[in-house]
Amino acid sequence: MHPHSNIRGSLFMAVGMASFTMNDAITKEMSSEMNFGQVMLVRGVFAMLLMAALFFRRTKVRALTPVMVKPVALRVAAEVAGTIAFLTAIVHLPLANTAAIFQALPLAVTLARRRK
Repeated sequence: MHPHSNIRGSLFMAVGMASFTMNDAITKEMSSEMNFGQVMLVRGVFAMLLMAALFFRRTKVRALTPVMVKPVALRVAAEVAGTIAFLTAIVHLPLANTAAIFQALPLAVTLARRRK
């Protein structure tokens, strides 16, 4: 393993987490001027632009039809519901509370899985 890969990975993680935090802060600020549907639309457009840039950067693209199966559709529906719930929380709760709950989520999932 290259000695700088740990530092580079840590920097990527820090930049990624800072990006999520800035995105949430911008969403919180814009929610006072835009309605919930507009906030979701703007976030969705920016997410699609980012994904399109990453998608077109790849040299080989696979067709979506093989992955469109019932478990994937259920996961997409759950992700949509989770995103709506998270955006609602950002709009109605203090940002610090929302971030704390979001950061505790992996612990809650681990605890629930461990009890089975």
